[in-house]
Amino acid sequence: MERFLARLLLAALLILIYIVWTGSADMSDVAVISAAALLVSIFFSKTRRMPRITPVKIAWSIAYAGYLFIAIVKANFDVASRIVRRKIPLNPGIVSVRTRLSSPLGRTVLANSITLTPGTLSVDIKGDILYVHWIDVATTDREEATAEIVSGFEKYLEVIFEGRLGPAPEQFFPVLPELLPDPPEPAQVQRVEQFLLAGEFLEHMRAKGPNSDLDVDTRHI
Repeated sequence: MERFLARLLLAALLILIYIVWTGSADMSDVAVISAAALLVSIFFSKTRRMPRITPVKIAWSIAYAGYLFIAIVKANFDVASRIVRRKIPLNPGIVSVRTRLSSPLGRTVLANSITLTPGTLSVDIKGDILYVHWIDVATTDREEATAEIVSGFEKYLEVIFEGRLGPAPEQFFPVLPELLPDPPEPAQVQRVEQFLLAGEFLEHMRAKGPNSDLDVDTRHI
């Protein structure tokens, strides 16, 4: 029953994403996408592999969405600037990069994020190695290419899909630097630290199970 509800929730989420993305609420479209979403969620999803949702992961997912949006905007400007030049500066090629992510879902999101960013396209993945087509190859060294293409995405995805803490709390909101002072105010850093610690504490208590020696009401954390 729990798996059925999880798959039903996944289907509803897919339908919502479609409606928001296309702006179409036509009933015939919704009916078709609903059937497709149900089939995908029933036959192609494995709920036992879905990452646990925690306050920390939700916060980092929001931050990641902002980071990805800014990365896409910057890449669009970069590609557009190349097009309008008299001599287009291009040095296309395929480079290999390494990811620290071990989660299949995390690697999939990473590969899709690279593809969504103009100028880079994920071609293949073998183990922890991704092959990426790069519009202007700045380096063929794997470590340098990884730092240039992957590292920015990875520091968020490690937290979201694998629970590993990425950047320090004071670097938690690099996605909207214009809204925060540089450096951030101590009170802002403290609030972020408290939020991260609360989420880590909840994960720790869930891992210990209901028979934990420490009985704490975490509803308001």
